Formats: sequence, C-alpha cells, structure tokens
Amino acid sequence: MKKLLLPFLCLCATISLAACSAQQEPDQEEQGRIEQFTDDVARDATDAINRPLDKARRVGEMSRQHTEDLEQDSIRD
Repeated sequence: MKKLLLPFLCLCATISLAACSAQQEPDQEEQGRIEQFTDDVARDATDAINRPLDKARRVGEMSRQHTEDLEQDSIRD
C-alpha cells in the first residue's frame, strides 16, 4: 500500500500542474482580447469627447480672428 502511495501522489501532482498550465494560456489570450477591446472603447470615448471640443476651439479661434479683423478695419477707417 505504501509503495503505491508515492507514485499516486506524484501522478496527482503532475495532473494538477498540467491542468493549471493549460488554463493559463487561454486566460492570457482572452485577457489580451479584453485589453484590446478596452483600449478600443477608451479610444472611441476619447474621440467622442474631443471631437466637439476641437470643433468648439476652431469656432472660437475663427470668432477671435474675425473680431481682430473687425478691430483692424475700424482702426483704419
């Protein structure tokens, strides 16, 4: 009975280690896809926020430029 106990324990340890290492690879692959999806969503959210802000900045710059042009025209007259 004692002769079978040590090989049985070694077999159980080997199976446990093999099962753990096999599960890590798909988790890393899945985690990579999740990180990529998270990056894509973050990029889309950032673009959705920055697009109106950039447009408002351009309009503000155009307004400022127009005001400066009007002031220069009134000085000349």
